[in-house]
Amino acid sequence: MKDFLKSLYEDYNGMYSELIDQMNRERTTCRWGYGVMPAFSIEPYASELLGYKPGRMLKNNSTPGVNKQCYYVDEQNRIIEKITYASHRKKDNEWIVYRNFYIYRENTILELLYSSTFENSKNTGLNKIVFINIENNLIKNKYTFMYDGEYSEVDYIYNNDKIMKIYEKVWSSFYFERTYLIESNDPLIINECLGNGGNIRIYPT
Repeated sequence: MKDFLKSLYEDYNGMYSELIDQMNRERTTCRWGYGVMPAFSIEPYASELLGYKPGRMLKNNSTPGVNKQCYYVDEQNRIIEKITYASHRKKDNEWIVYRNFYIYRENTILELLYSSTFENSKNTGLNKIVFINIENNLIKNKYTFMYDGEYSEVDYIYNNDKIMKIYEKVWSSFYFERTYLIESNDPLIINECLGNGGNIRIYPT
């Protein structure tokens, strides 16, 4: 899988401009989110595993602002592009943004996360690529390849269609594993299993 993602990374690293043009053709409307953490993530518990509460979707239309995200959806009501507004340069009167693109195939989702650049720029590098595997409408696996070669695999274990356990393996400058337990869904409580048999609260902190 790592070699497959590395190949995809090389393919998409120079396609920022083409992807913007493609999404401009496919998107139908924008939904706005607000928060230090994104209001939407394709990856289960992406914010919570970092110890943070996700942002929130806004009920009404909005305008660019710090910590705001614009989520473009297609005709099938799928989010295909996210623009995160990072900072505003008054000198140029232009926003610095991050763009994520989502490409849907049968039982898979490809997420492309590009580096920051000016909103009107069509040139920046690919920072990270995420490959999501879906079985029976449930996200079962996540594979990630970073620009620096770091690679990770995540498995989601379900019980009655609810995630109960998350296994993570990371190949970075060194190898490590993590196991998370979803102790409760309402309210959401996530603990990390420690090597000594204990656990530590991850969310809420």
